[in-house]
Amino acid sequence: MHGTRLSDPVMVQDPLVASDRPAGAASSATDAITVSRVGTIDELEDLREPWNELLRQSPAHHLFLSHDWIRTWWKHFGGGRTLFTLVFRRGGRLLGVAPLLIEKKRRRGIPTRQIGQLVNGCAQQSGMIVPAHKRDVFHALYRHLQDCADQWDVVDLGGLSEASGDLPDLEAAAAVSTISAVRRWQFETISLEYDGPAEDFIKSRSTNFRRKLRSAGKRLHELGSVRLRRYTSPDELESSFARLLDVECRSWKVEGGTAILNQPGWLEFYRDIVEIFGRSGACQIRMIEVDGRPVAGNLVVVYDGVVYGLRMFIDQSLARASLGTSLIHFLVTDAWAPGIRAVELDRRTPFLSRWSNRSEIYHGLFLFHGGLYSRLLRGLHLASSTARALRRPRARTVGADETGAD
Repeated sequence: MHGTRLSDPVMVQDPLVASDRPAGAASSATDAITVSRVGTIDELEDLREPWNELLRQSPAHHLFLSHDWIRTWWKHFGGGRTLFTLVFRRGGRLLGVAPLLIEKKRRRGIPTRQIGQLVNGCAQQSGMIVPAHKRDVFHALYRHLQDCADQWDVVDLGGLSEASGDLPDLEAAAAVSTISAVRRWQFETISLEYDGPAEDFIKSRSTNFRRKLRSAGKRLHELGSVRLRRYTSPDELESSFARLLDVECRSWKVEGGTAILNQPGWLEFYRDIVEIFGRSGACQIRMIEVDGRPVAGNLVVVYDGVVYGLRMFIDQSLARASLGTSLIHFLVTDAWAPGIRAVELDRRTPFLSRWSNRSEIYHGLFLFHGGLYSRLLRGLHLASSTARALRRPRARTVGADETGAD
């Protein structure tokens, strides 16, 4: 690891330079790291190629940090917010990207100016793209945040994977800066990693699991003539996504307020995701049809050998048919192919856990500066965390539904 001295300068430059290259061979340790801000969608678009190349080198190489995902998210959910993506370079070489924004929020009823990440209910995994020289980049990040401390009160870095290795270096860099960092446990995601064909995984499950699987298949076929369909072409995706929305109208999500149609911007966002990732064949829709009528489906994107299950659609009027079991069974067996490493199943639930063999923990990190208002928010956060711990004095177990979020 190449250390950056606290006296090393950090300069803010114009957003883009023509010499962007991903991190590779180290430059001189005495070279200054420059920090530039990307504040418009056009500037974001200009970073596409170096962004994606840097991401391919990063341990945080996942769909929700890809340029297409971030750009589409900002297009639909950036209203009322300011893009604050930071780009780190040394000697013209691209070292890191931190997709961030600034927005006004209320925390415990108190108005704040918050720097945060481009996340919402569509996806909560996030992170920063820093494949190497992490300490250097994070020192530069904190100096830049301190230099613009008059613009923010709290930074909320959420959805940081333990596997990325960023958290220890973020905390170590904070310890020798004027920025205070407070970690919080957030959530756990689960996945099915393929070690051989999917059928081998099914055979490895318990007798009770296999019995329930057979029972779900029997109940499904009692409904009528069953077809399992996978749609991948752009024309098929457009029409099949419309059919999935019809299924969602018969889902409990509508009444519960979590359906795509209930959330501002979600419908247009997913339509763009289907179109953008469908052009390269990365978007897929799997559908269960009974007598020609869709009753369940999955919207997925395949990225870097991982199948990401974005949305599940279930006709709740047929709940007795255990459609969810049949749908996941179809997904995990049909998705297996050479080059596919895993199926990402989203957050841990008792139902999805039966289909997983791997989990990943995500943390959040609150950052505060030395200003009076920021220190007040830090004190309130720590007091609230202490009160929660006293109310629930039990050991945290992996998979507990405890976000620690405000």
